[in-house]
Amino acid sequence: MIKWRGSGKGREQIGFLLDKGNLKALREGKPIHILKEEMGLPFDIIIGYTKDLVESMKLLRESGMITPETIIHDSRQRKKQ
Repeated sequence: MIKWRGSGKGREQIGFLLDKGNLKALREGKPIHILKEEMGLPFDIIIGYTKDLVESMKLLRESGMITPETIIHDSRQRKKQ
């Protein structure tokens, strides 16, 4: 994986270029965890993959990864507009 942080076209950005190994791990249910120290961020980044968004959200809530205070951005909502 290649990770970057910077600006392009006048916008601040964080980018990730995944390779076959990353995609294989994601399909096996192994999320990619990028520590905040790696990129000088105030938060960690977790990238995952699921075949069932609803079931996965339920599991994330049950595990405590998502709490009532968590702000959720669902790109499916944007597509409906």
